[in-house]
Amino acid sequence: MVVEFREGIWGQYQSEIKSLNALPKTYPSASKILVQQGLLCELEELYAETKGRLGRRATLPPVAQAAINIIEAIATLELREKRQEIISAPSTTPATRHMAILELAYNSGQKALSLFPWRQ
Repeated sequence: MVVEFREGIWGQYQSEIKSLNALPKTYPSASKILVQQGLLCELEELYAETKGRLGRRATLPPVAQAAINIIEAIATLELREKRQEIISAPSTTPATRHMAILELAYNSGQKALSLFPWRQ
């Protein structure tokens, strides 16, 4: 499975989450978890410390943008691999899909962290 860089990782990750018909808050919550786990900081802290504008990734330093893209690429691939499992789980609801996606975001962030030099 390949993540296409033409569309942009951000767009693919967001599309994958939306296609699973979870809750409206799932994408922002999953993004926060990815940053917490992969970059070892809060999303708001990342923007504040780098003087970026919250919600405007292009205002982050290039190294932070690249790190987030790597984390989201891993998460996108994991979502695609687990898609059928998430949507066909017994008594699946938007809330259960939300929780499954957040758990996957946590695991993807942890996997990404192992690739970065700031890992613990």
